[in-house]
Amino acid sequence: MELFATATPLPLTPASDNERLILIASFQYTEGIANTDAHNEIRRTIRDTVTELDISNLRIEVEPNTRLAAEAQAEAKEPGEQYNASMVVWGEDTGVRVTVNFLNLTEPDFDAAAVKITETELAQLANPSAYASFITTDLPAQLTFLSLFAVGQSYYVQEEYREAVRIIEKALASLPSDMSPLEGVDDAYF
Repeated sequence: MELFATATPLPLTPASDNERLILIASFQYTEGIANTDAHNEIRRTIRDTVTELDISNLRIEVEPNTRLAAEAQAEAKEPGEQYNASMVVWGEDTGVRVTVNFLNLTEPDFDAAAVKITETELAQLANPSAYASFITTDLPAQLTFLSLFAVGQSYYVQEEYREAVRIIEKALASLPSDMSPLEGVDDAYF
């Protein structure tokens, strides 16, 4: 894959051929509301899970100079390609809604390649702990699952079946234990 030339150095090192990079764009947030730092919470949670599950050759980075509108899927490909990323995560926090987008650049044709998660907490001011819980726990857990599943899928496509099964099983194990049983797991293709 050819990388784009830049006039100034990139803030991050592009992914090498033997690693996978999950690139998280800094989240947009509405002026006048507190910055929830959702992008760093997502990075921290995914990194912790990757370390805990001993997954090698997977790097998670926040790109500090990229802010994309929630609906900017086409524009999300550019920094992903620039950094040779496997996937890009971006979104925005308006204070009453958090929108997160996930784009798998490695396998763009599989069903979960583009995922959008939206959480509207209209009672944020009345119940800020529920909103904070979404930002610090629920959202990173969902993205950890999606990221690990997508990495497992990329191993599958490369016919590295043992590693695909190992990573996808870890994706399932990364889900919070208090979640209700997943529907449709038996229909997933591996």
